[in-house]
Amino acid sequence: MNRRRQNILLVTVIILSAIIGLLAYLLIQRENSQGSLSFDKNASAWTPHTKSDTSGKQQIKIPGYDNITFAADTCDQQITLANPDKNPCNFTFELYVDQDDSPVYTSDMVKPGSAISHIRLNKTLDKGEHTLSIHISTFDVNSKEPLNSAISNAKLNVI
Repeated sequence: MNRRRQNILLVTVIILSAIIGLLAYLLIQRENSQGSLSFDKNASAWTPHTKSDTSGKQQIKIPGYDNITFAADTCDQQITLANPDKNPCNFTFELYVDQDDSPVYTSDMVKPGSAISHIRLNKTLDKGEHTLSIHISTFDVNSKEPLNSAISNAKLNVI
């Protein structure tokens, strides 16, 4: 009987160890999947030149874009991709030109009150007038869980 108890105890310890190991693995995987988003190293503090919202409501503020000018024959461009101050979320930006399926630029996360002002496209653009779609994804500042997203379209002049 003593031998049987030892075997049961051994099997119980092995099963509990396997369960604890599995739970630890799942927890680490969850943290890694949420932590794969990193903050963009090119984002810096930014102060908008707009009126403050005095409604008292906590809403996500999405910047709008009308006309943007990029230089031809270079991947290095200047544009302000901003996350307004006091937003309850982080932003990521993806830039698409003329309804292309793949983005010409993808940012890391940008904190509220920060903006990216210099970007590097993954290809040069042809001179002329284009449509630029700026896809903005939002993420909770604490959990990094995805929230809403928005698309802002602008006229892009490549000169």
